[in-house]
Amino acid sequence: PASIDELTRIGDEGVLALVCDSTNVFNPLPSGSEGGVLRGLGERLADVDWIHLEAEQFEIYRGQALLPAIDAYLVARGFELAGFTSYSIYAVDALYCNRRLGVSRRRLWSAFPYLRRNWLKLHKHRVKRWLRRRVGLPEWPRAGAHGG
Repeated sequence: PASIDELTRIGDEGVLALVCDSTNVFNPLPSGSEGGVLRGLGERLADVDWIHLEAEQFEIYRGQALLPAIDAYLVARGFELAGFTSYSIYAVDALYCNRRLGVSRRRLWSAFPYLRRNWLKLHKHRVKRWLRRRVGLPEWPRAGAHGG
């Protein structure tokens, strides 16, 4: 835990928001914080340069903000998905950049190849989901029912 003085010092250094996600081992219920935190920033979201967040690709619990909804929310507010620092068919760690910074995705991918590699996994899985729907299978296998 950080003290008020420590958080004030961080804010004085120009960090507008530092949001940390951690599992609460004392509370077995999901937090569902990603969508709420973004909405809670309100108009201050425009002042944020980068956002790194975790998002699920399918619903684990009711009312959860999923990647497509989070992506649409951020894109509508001037952010661009730069890539994924971690990717699985179930969850991603996504990196968003405020478009006002003028950062080129191509330049980021050149400096950090894993962002592009994980981005390509997203597109591969979109095709797989489309094919599953076409043959009458569920878009996503149930959690725990898929070996990888």
